[in-house]
Amino acid sequence: MAAARTIPRRRLRDERGFALLEPTVGAIVLGALVVATVPSLLLMRGRADDPAARANVRAAVPALAGWFADHATYAGATYEQLRDGYVSGLPRVELSHLTDTGYCVESTVGSTTSSQAGPAAPIVDGACP
Repeated sequence: MAAARTIPRRRLRDERGFALLEPTVGAIVLGALVVATVPSLLLMRGRADDPAARANVRAAVPALAGWFADHATYAGATYEQLRDGYVSGLPRVELSHLTDTGYCVESTVGSTTSSQAGPAAPIVDGACP
């Protein structure tokens, strides 16, 4: 019975808590995880800007079609008129080259710009020509 009591006391004397090595190793592991994940997160953010810019341009197309149906021209359309009269909640887009039969609409999200130069044109990366 006496031997059973001495083992825990001896164990308590031998364990002196954390040495400086354990927190240092933990900090190194956490640092390695941060170094490995931060570049990936930044790339993901950039990749998310591409579809967002394209989606903003796609959202403006029905508003421009509505404007054309009412006025028989694209000339004179403004972002505010399209947002207030045709597509409520329209994301911010820039309109240019507004003519009787064509337009160019572009959207920039982050560092990515997408545009569409006319009703039959595809949405492309880059600003209006």
